Amino acid sequence: MSEQKQQHIMRKERVLQVLKDAETFFLENGYEREAKVVEAQSDNVVNGEFSIAVIGEFSAGKSTFLNALMGERLLPSFSRETTATINFLRHKDQAKNGEAGLVYYADGNTKILPDANFETIKRYVCTDSPEKVAETISHLDLFLDNKFLKDNVTLVDTPGLNGLKEGHRELTERQIERSSASIFLFSAAQPGSKSDFEALSMLHKRVKSILLVLNYIDVIHADESVDAVIDDLKRKYKSDYPEETTIPEIFPVSALKALVARSAQAIEFHERSDFTAEEKARFERESLLETFEDRLWRYLTQGEKGRQMLLSPMEQLVGTLTDVSDRLNEEKNVLSSKVDAEELEQRSLTLSEILRKLDVEIQKQTAGVRKTVTEVEDDFRREITAGIAKFRDEYLDRIGKFTSIDEIDPANITRTVQRKLKLIIDTAYANYGTGIEDICRNNNIDSAELGSELKELKVAINQELVVTNYDLGIESFEKEIDLYRQQEKELRANAERAEDNVYEHMKMEKKLRKLEKEIGAVQERRRWYEENARSTIPSIQRNYVTDVVERKRGGLLGSIAGFFVGPKHEVVGHWNTDDTEQKAYLADMQKNLSTYDEKISNLEAELIQYDSADSEAARRKEQKIRAELQEQRAERERRQKEFAEELKEKCQRQLQKQKEEIEDYLDDVSHEIERIIRAEFKKEHKQKTEALLHLISAPIHIQIEEKQREMELLKMKAQASEADKAKRLEEIEKKMGVLNNLMDIAFDLRQEISSTPVDAIAEQAL
Repeated sequence: MSEQKQQHIMRKERVLQVLKDAETFFLENGYEREAKVVEAQSDNVVNGEFSIAVIGEFSAGKSTFLNALMGERLLPSFSRETTATINFLRHKDQAKNGEAGLVYYADGNTKILPDANFETIKRYVCTDSPEKVAETISHLDLFLDNKFLKDNVTLVDTPGLNGLKEGHRELTERQIERSSASIFLFSAAQPGSKSDFEALSMLHKRVKSILLVLNYIDVIHADESVDAVIDDLKRKYKSDYPEETTIPEIFPVSALKALVARSAQAIEFHERSDFTAEEKARFERESLLETFEDRLWRYLTQGEKGRQMLLSPMEQLVGTLTDVSDRLNEEKNVLSSKVDAEELEQRSLTLSEILRKLDVEIQKQTAGVRKTVTEVEDDFRREITAGIAKFRDEYLDRIGKFTSIDEIDPANITRTVQRKLKLIIDTAYANYGTGIEDICRNNNIDSAELGSELKELKVAINQELVVTNYDLGIESFEKEIDLYRQQEKELRANAERAEDNVYEHMKMEKKLRKLEKEIGAVQERRRWYEENARSTIPSIQRNYVTDVVERKRGGLLGSIAGFFVGPKHEVVGHWNTDDTEQKAYLADMQKNLSTYDEKISNLEAELIQYDSADSEAARRKEQKIRAELQEQRAERERRQKEFAEELKEKCQRQLQKQKEEIEDYLDDVSHEIERIIRAEFKKEHKQKTEALLHLISAPIHIQIEEKQREMELLKMKAQASEADKAKRLEEIEKKMGVLNNLMDIAFDLRQEISSTPVDAIAEQAL
């Protein structure tokens, strides 16, 4: 906890203690009115809120910044899941019934959230939620168990400046004006967009409680300094708004580094999440968030609002104690003085006359105020009636321009009507509140003393538009058309198959012609081969061969000669025939001819497969199917055109009927709202009128009470014995002792608080 916050809490405890002691004193001594005043001041101090609004575009890192302040990742902070509602982050102790959260819808209804975990929050605050957050939800109260939110700290998470929906902008701007401080975030990745500067210039003119923060300094390049980025931001702002001469001081931070350092979860940073304690300590220092937090708490606790939170009850307590002291002194003086009976009688008559005149003055003053309040209330009712009537006429004119039943969305119309009517009510009630505040101001009354009664008029707009939907016959017609389309689909498939068959027959014919040509070519080659082969058959070879043949010599002499000389040798000749070459040639020729014959036979066998090819017949069949398809399509189109004419007529009748139902709905809602407002106004605001009259006549009532006390003192003086007077004087002395002690403490505290320098946010020259 920062030193400034700790000092404020300690001072707050001292203020509460003296208020408690004073309340006890007043109750014990019969000062009931004074006790109630002090009790109210105590409640104001206890409930005194430090509200911190965080503003910036989607890309400025608001959710990460808020998470870093709270030290834990509770809000969605992904780039796609941008915040679409205004979310009030409060400590769980502030939940009246222990609820985790409350959803406030644009139509005035509320919903209790059973828990406030990450997924639940994401569902009700993000743009990509199925709840249609931006269109249906006004704001959320989330009650979290977080130490940053203790002691009545409220963080206000606003939608991005570049995505405020209708109604959200007004609520955001009002919240900024009411907040103790507003933190305006820029992104160091892209500092100073047009919408950034527009919002800053507008807010800078209206409030002086803006602290500027340059987030994401961890993305600044190493060759560029933080000061250079800040200087560039200031130059761009001056360039866009040359009339501006100053800008609030800019504090650089890295919310992501601070969140990584503070969270118990494993937060990813630069593709890591397993950081050591030393690394987290370094991230904390480098984030510079602690420096900014110290500055923030100094402003919250020592700024005008923070100081006044404690100073106002002390100033009022001093005044109340002084008043009681004066009355005790007056009683003491009366009891101590010597007054004869005649003088007492005269003073009593004088007091009676004064009381009569004061009573007449009260009657006169309250009568005038009642008349003025009645006029303001009448203006409020007239504004409601006129506003609703104007919206009704304008909206009906818009609806009247609808040309199709598709333009009528009952859910969207319901949301629009509820949102617009609530805006009319809120605006009128705000004007009514201004009128009451004017009455208070004209009568020197602080309107805050009226309590919470001026804050909001709760009117739940629950009626939903229900329109009549005739049976247009679309379902049965679609079935009929589906049948047409199914038949077309079948015909189309048949046509495609027929077309494929045509191509198949064409391919078969092409193959047939190719085979016939190939057979002819093979036959021609066979004939040519056979002719040439037969003309070149080799001839049979004939050769005359001579051999020496031994012959045996005959007779005795021959035998004797053969013994000594040997056999007789004779030369014998004959013709040899060789047909080997011819036979081999003829065998080879026959083989080749057989090959040709086999090929021709195979081709002829293949040719038989394509004998049935008839592309013309296949094409005629395809054309017939396509003609049937065309007829079927024409029949479907004729039926569709016929139904379109019928449907157009039915839709026009339904459109007219639904427009009439919308008009009835607007009338019903308008009458219901006016009825509710009359009832609620009569019931709720009678008390406010009486409270206002009481506040206005309070000074006179106080005078009356004082004069009545004075008369009682005179009577007591005339009737009391000396012993009774002495006893009463002793009681007064005791009261004065306690009272003086309380006054000393209250004086010292008031002096201490008032002497604390008022902190202001520094302005830097541009």
